[in-house]
Amino acid sequence: SFLGPERSADGSLRVYVAQEGDRRVIVARGVAQLAAVPIPGTEGAEAPFLSPDGRSVGFLRGGHVFVVPTSGGVPTRVQGATPLSLENKPAAWAPDGGIVYTHRGGGLILVRSDGSSPDTLTRPDPGVRHIAPIVLPDGRTVLYTVIPHGEVNRASIEAVSVASKDTSTLLAGGVTTPQYADGFLLYARVDGTLMAVPFDVRRVALAGEPMALPDRVATGRFGAADLVVAPGLLVYGEAGMFADHLVEVDRSGGSHRLLSEEGSGHHPRYSPDGQAIALDRGRGTQGRDVWVLNRRSGTLSRVTTVGNGHDPVWRPDGKGVTFLSFGAEGNPLKNAPVDGSGDPVPLPLALSKGTPLDIVNPGAWLPDGSGYVA
Repeated sequence: SFLGPERSADGSLRVYVAQEGDRRVIVARGVAQLAAVPIPGTEGAEAPFLSPDGRSVGFLRGGHVFVVPTSGGVPTRVQGATPLSLENKPAAWAPDGGIVYTHRGGGLILVRSDGSSPDTLTRPDPGVRHIAPIVLPDGRTVLYTVIPHGEVNRASIEAVSVASKDTSTLLAGGVTTPQYADGFLLYARVDGTLMAVPFDVRRVALAGEPMALPDRVATGRFGAADLVVAPGLLVYGEAGMFADHLVEVDRSGGSHRLLSEEGSGHHPRYSPDGQAIALDRGRGTQGRDVWVLNRRSGTLSRVTTVGNGHDPVWRPDGKGVTFLSFGAEGNPLKNAPVDGSGDPVPLPLALSKGTPLDIVNPGAWLPDGSGYVA
């Protein structure tokens, strides 16, 4: 499988994460090449981003930003850079060699490739994240996606001046992942529709009406789309190219599909008695929520209506689930009864006000219910 394609400024080189079994590495592929070549020193990497000249690639590993030549070598850690690792497009290169990335607090920071001269570009309110940044060709403006309290259907695209830190909203209403090339701003709607609009770089303003392209692009659970552009080139992950049917496999190798309804399912987990399966599902612009499938009747029941419920795990008593929801500051871990008899409530944690939790997996309950590991 492969994840997160990125390209050099001229489009001549692409890099992405390739995974085979438990081995994950960044590979590079020239436009005229049929085969991709692994980049030594990038084992275990995620979220690659290329320098404008294509000679270096940055990536995330272990909660830090690293840089290595595209020919391979010993990666150099970007000192002081602590990115928000749960986004698949947390960083980008600037034309002058700087790196802009989403900090764990949710805002954007611009640093030199060695980590020096950090410059805070944006300071979002608690619970708001600024992701998928790009730097326009003149280096003076950064475009990015705003995700308010995990509500991807309210995502907008904004611009911030590197010099003045002034911001402006370019597009709103569930739009993500800005990319610029050839006088056009390309982006994706949360339903996967690929969009393009004429864009004036000098004025940092739209120069026409948005138009829908015939393609649909894959979008991640945290809002970023699998999309990159270069002059004369568009690379994207096609929506639905990886089918996500819910399939049950027995020990003899036999399998059958459990769920045929449309929707993007994720993170299925058996209930303690084995009679039900909890999972999160996304449907178009309706967001993502936790659902439970009754294995005997085949009925699917909605557990939450938060619009940003992810990765449910069962409580030991089988009466509730714990899941991730990024709709408020502080603790994103929530509990909800599976019978829909109550609203989700935060899992009790001692957190100071405004403290973000960089959690990708919700964790698990101890079998006796006495503790929770996250």
